[in-house]
Amino acid sequence: MASRLLCAVLCVSAALIVSAIELEATTFKKNVLAGQQKNLRVQQSKVSAAAENGQTLTPDLEVGRFAVLGNWGDNGSPDQLAVAQSMDTYCGRFPACEAVLTVGSNFMPAGLNSTNDTQWQTSFEHVYTGGNLQVPWHPVLGDEDHKFNNWRWQVASAGLAYEGDNRWQFPNRYYYTEFDYRSFGVRLIFLDTTPLLKSYLDPELHTEYDTLSLQAFNGAAELQWLAETLRDSTAKWNLVFGHHHILSASQEGENHDLAQLLLPILTEYNATAYFSGHEANLQYLSKEVPVNSDRNGTIHQFISGSGGIPLDATFSYNSNLKFSAVKDGFIGLRVSDKELRVDFVDGRSGDILESVHFNA
Repeated sequence: MASRLLCAVLCVSAALIVSAIELEATTFKKNVLAGQQKNLRVQQSKVSAAAENGQTLTPDLEVGRFAVLGNWGDNGSPDQLAVAQSMDTYCGRFPACEAVLTVGSNFMPAGLNSTNDTQWQTSFEHVYTGGNLQVPWHPVLGDEDHKFNNWRWQVASAGLAYEGDNRWQFPNRYYYTEFDYRSFGVRLIFLDTTPLLKSYLDPELHTEYDTLSLQAFNGAAELQWLAETLRDSTAKWNLVFGHHHILSASQEGENHDLAQLLLPILTEYNATAYFSGHEANLQYLSKEVPVNSDRNGTIHQFISGSGGIPLDATFSYNSNLKFSAVKDGFIGLRVSDKELRVDFVDGRSGDILESVHFNA
């Protein structure tokens, strides 16, 4: 009953946010997490602090590169190691990667169980050793990371996160960071999607989750924050990241909860694309949806879910599917003032399987 009530509240909130946000501006609180970052190579720049709601970097370049990795924390399995090596090669091309962006299931199969969990080493530090991967990592939480309330060991705001590797930049359960170049900017927006899905709020469906904690999460506030963060952005490219997909042609299909909650906000405020994991494969889907009575918008959904775990080859016909691959791999991003390129990269050969281009 509680889960149905909360879902109803969230769905109403998502609809109200889009109509109300233009009527009332909200002043953001930017709680800065101070502290020097050590031993990080950020191309043509140095990062001196991580901000909870906004971090701006200023590489002295006209183009940037990022890697998007999902479903990856598999204790150094052969598949995970292969993807890590391929990602290091991709990130070493000019321009080198500014950051690695993860879309969840960071530590399998049930997140971390303490600050000193050895998975920090077996799934992260001892796997991503390549010189081109010694950059900031900006994660989101996946459903696996939430099990037994274990998200607390990854997120800095909980006060329990591991501090042994300064690459890990995870200030809060949702947050954004910005990269400002000479002639354009990129805003990267990170969400916690698990508490937004009603199935995870039902203790009979998911006994391994702390459903009371998930129910207590203020999903309406996260949705309001997302709308304002997109609305107020002056960046050329606004990219949104969450663990759960909205669209998929694979096993779980369209996520109706996120379609109700996120689609109105992403399309109203012209998010460039939405990136997720969860499904254990690579996909690109796009769909035109009504924004209001005057116009339609298009959601571009990219799935990077094959960073090291066993693959899922279950697909059904979906007219929105533009590309798919059942291969270990990841997504690469190349951004410039004129173009965003989304590369699907084979996690073994390093070949670019498909490249999707967006013109400014």
